[in-house]
Amino acid sequence: MVEDKITNSDISNLVLMLRSEGFSVMQKIMRQKCEDYKTVLMNSDPADHAAVLAAHVMAKSAAQFYESVAQDINEMVAMYQVAHTQQAPQDMTEGALDIDNGHQKFEEYQEEQF
Repeated sequence: MVEDKITNSDISNLVLMLRSEGFSVMQKIMRQKCEDYKTVLMNSDPADHAAVLAAHVMAKSAAQFYESVAQDINEMVAMYQVAHTQQAPQDMTEGALDIDNGHQKFEEYQEEQF
């Protein structure tokens, strides 16, 4: 079994791809292929049990593949979003109370400006 590890860079690229118009086209194509397999199943001769079974296997396999890929993509994107939005809050008041701790006094600042 070949198992390629998905890297953070891969997931970043995936997120960028999801935002592109091309991804929605690819998604339409994959959904249409699933529908095509269902159509083959519905058009199978009911008297030919082997053909019905084969068409059912193909339709079910296509749908399961599509759903598993979609689920994996959703999970990866969710993890990416959590990882990139849970940053330590920045303290906007840091240094605001350091009145004479290496900072120029207000009076000195005024003298320089005027």
